[in-house]
Amino acid sequence: MPADHVRKLVPGFPGDRSDSQEPPLSSKITVWSLELRGEGVRWLIEEAVSVGEQELDLVTGVDPHSGCLAVIPRSWAVADVEFIAVITGSTTLGQLRQHDSAWLTVESFVRDEEETGGVAAKDLPDDAPYDFEDWFGDDFALNTIPEARLRTAKLCPVQVLDAYGHSDDGFGMEYVPARWFSPDDRGAIETELRSLGFRVIPDDALISKYLDF
Repeated sequence: MPADHVRKLVPGFPGDRSDSQEPPLSSKITVWSLELRGEGVRWLIEEAVSVGEQELDLVTGVDPHSGCLAVIPRSWAVADVEFIAVITGSTTLGQLRQHDSAWLTVESFVRDEEETGGVAAKDLPDDAPYDFEDWFGDDFALNTIPEARLRTAKLCPVQVLDAYGHSDDGFGMEYVPARWFSPDDRGAIETELRSLGFRVIPDDALISKYLDF
């Protein structure tokens, strides 16, 4: 698809399909873009936009999916779990239209014409039924959901990631390797973050919502 048709999303949109082995951004926020292809969707890092100083409020918690310690800017974590709740819990297109990022994701996804009758999402009424897994299918549903471990690898302060991060030997067709933290190092990591001037907010309940669907 031509570059001018790539849809840019709001800063902080979850689309963790990037090479997260790269050092995280310290004073920039990633702007995610959606590339549409015949076989589905692919999330890309389009550009980095300076936003001044890095957010000082960092949430920590154990990610129930990976078992790793997550360290994520609080505003990103809150936006992520809100997005997850909307895109997985909505039952009509009208509900999705009330959330810009969720609606853009649903509207932009190229569905099989046999399932849609060739009618685009934007042309369907608000009361049109919606089901997360049916809409995206087994192959692409989870690709729309952010992962706490990838958020951590991209957004955690680089000094702490370099000091406590472990290399990732995982593999798989859809698996994205990323440096990770052991929960055993939580105390030391939180202490180091505070020494760097960050406000650490332990919140395992918030991090657990990354899989609340």
